[in-house]
Amino acid sequence: GIMNFVIKDHVVKYIKQKMIIYNQQNEVVAELPTVGAFNPYLCTSIPMNNKIYIMSNQILYEADLLNIKKLAQVDAGSGFARMAIINNQIILTDEQRFFQFSNGLQNLKLYYNGISLEQIIISGSTGFHQLGQNVLVKCNTTQGFMFFQLKEDLSVCLLAQYQNDKFFSTELGNGYAVFQSKTKQILFDLTTMRYQEQQRTQVMNFELEIKKLNQDFSENRDRIHKQFIDKNYVPIDLNQLLPQEAQKQLVKKQELQMQISSVRREMEAQNGQFQLQLTEMMQNLRDQSQLISQQKLEIQNLKLQIEHEKSTSENQIKNLQTQIELNTNQVEKYKAKSEKLVLFVAD
Repeated sequence: GIMNFVIKDHVVKYIKQKMIIYNQQNEVVAELPTVGAFNPYLCTSIPMNNKIYIMSNQILYEADLLNIKKLAQVDAGSGFARMAIINNQIILTDEQRFFQFSNGLQNLKLYYNGISLEQIIISGSTGFHQLGQNVLVKCNTTQGFMFFQLKEDLSVCLLAQYQNDKFFSTELGNGYAVFQSKTKQILFDLTTMRYQEQQRTQVMNFELEIKKLNQDFSENRDRIHKQFIDKNYVPIDLNQLLPQEAQKQLVKKQELQMQISSVRREMEAQNGQFQLQLTEMMQNLRDQSQLISQQKLEIQNLKLQIEHEKSTSENQIKNLQTQIELNTNQVEKYKAKSEKLVLFVAD
């Protein structure tokens, strides 16, 4: 599940669900989330021409360091064991058919004894297992489980065939692939493409042999890796690197403290301005409250004055009406006396 590639003088490491890129000084250049739902345990990743090709969740990706793009889509499940690269040719399978990617997806026919493998494959157990240019092809066919070596000219060579066994699990290690059925286990050494078969009753001896192969492969891998590092990578003086790194951390810490102080001063200034605005608002509210109280008092006084004037006006009207009635009665009396006087003179 952990893969390391050297691409353009950088080490690209896939671990769990993260891609990490290191430069020649072993410094982390970038840490990227993996492509799509990429998981190194459930995909296939192979380097070619300073790029990494990834088959993950039915998608073929091309990773050119930080530049990652989608190339094609194939119904290949999680992508595990569904891609091989041989002689700069990308080969894919959807477990029933084969494809070649070259500026687009094209159908590919692989023939054995003049018969296309697609015609004899009967279930979804087709897969590739690769080490360098050695590519193992596993197929469940009408003629049993068949194991082929894929050649650079895209022809296949039969390595093993089992008509009465169904292989239900696969174990991969450093340079080997193990397939298990109910009765036997088969180990393919991908460095030589040779294989050996053991009955399940001999599992202990078989696992010891696998452990020995694993150890030998690891030692060879470590030796080759050390040769590559000695040849291509600039030696690192840790005595110089550590003080430099400490100085970098100190500068970062000082910059962070300056940023914190600046933010604190800005917050204090904003808080003072806010307090001033709040004081002004409270004074305005008090002034408005006093003004409203004064206006209420004036309105109350005005109401009382109006009531008083209304009462006075009503009394004046009543007095005036009374005076009018008295005057009217007086006029009537004078009128009656005048009429009597006229009659007396006439007589």
